[in-house]
Amino acid sequence: VVDNASTDETPAIAQEFAARDARVRHVRFETLVSGEQNFNRCLELAAGKLVAILHADDIYEREMIAEQVAFLERHPRCEVVFTHAKIIDAQGNVTGERYRPEELRFANIVLGHADLLRLLAKYGNFITCPSALMRADVFAQELGGWNGAEFGSSADLDLWIRASQRAPIGFIAAPLMRYRVSEHSFSVGMQKMRTKRHPLFKVLERHFREIIGD
Repeated sequence: VVDNASTDETPAIAQEFAARDARVRHVRFETLVSGEQNFNRCLELAAGKLVAILHADDIYEREMIAEQVAFLERHPRCEVVFTHAKIIDAQGNVTGERYRPEELRFANIVLGHADLLRLLAKYGNFITCPSALMRADVFAQELGGWNGAEFGSSADLDLWIRASQRAPIGFIAAPLMRYRVSEHSFSVGMQKMRTKRHPLFKVLERHFREIIGD
């Protein structure tokens, strides 16, 4: 549990679980860091072959990890797999579903680099970041984690595009998580604070330039 200077009961709850189960560790930032810095700390600490960055305010279905592990076993070339997600409000009520392209609606799919960029150009960022299950060594050592210093809140999209340059990435059509959108969520807070161009465009410009040239 990588605790980003939380001010609620998170430390006490995490420490309670750690006292009961040696597999649980509570690691805390005493001062608030960026989400990307927090994620990279998770990668640094990960000891297993696979890693998932699970967000505190989202809900993950019981079968999600098993389905993702099975997908990666069926597609050994894939280094990351995502799932579809329902949207919930602050009280946990389902209010809809995350947007996804028609191409990803009806079956599990594996996308190469060019296909991913084509869909991003057509639809924008449709990837649900907190649904990712990754091969830990690749993302920590080969890809170097999230580049928040350059891409800010869109560093996740940059990471997935860089991953697709190495190997195909997978998408599971079933909604295996519930993505919370509320006034207290980090992403909503960032959107309200935004007074300049969205960093998404910086990511897309960087990677499209590599294909079409300057």
